[in-house]
Amino acid sequence: MPTWPATRPVFRPSCSRPPSRRRATPDCTSVWAAVRHLGAERIGHGVRSVEDPALLEHLAKRGITLDVALTSNTQTGASPSLRDHQIHALLAAGVPVTINTDDPRVSNVTLSQEHRTAVDEVGLTPEQLLAVAEQSVRAAFTDLGTVESWPSSTRQP
Repeated sequence: MPTWPATRPVFRPSCSRPPSRRRATPDCTSVWAAVRHLGAERIGHGVRSVEDPALLEHLAKRGITLDVALTSNTQTGASPSLRDHQIHALLAAGVPVTINTDDPRVSNVTLSQEHRTAVDEVGLTPEQLLAVAEQSVRAAFTDLGTVESWPSSTRQP
């Protein structure tokens, strides 16, 4: 298997955005590789980052957001259960997270359902859910003016 530098050109198309707007995709072989070699500011499916304390510290210090899909993470085995989901450790470590649906048709879940699951089954507090929703806005690849132009119903968790 080739080393990372040999495979790096494969990922260049996903990094066509300016460095301040890069988001790692599931094609990245690891969270470390995505942040070190691609300059990713947002990582999809990075819940296993909790297994590496140095990585957690790096993500928190640099404000790199992890997109978390509670239902999908549990369905795929990336998380042992909803109650034991890694989002608790991520939040405790200060890692910015967002809650997402991953693939709503495969997981049969909407974003509203994921938010309800976060409180009812995962055990997040309403305050934690609000903080995660606010992080979703901060991590959006758009400017604040665009976010403020959205209907108010889309800005309430």
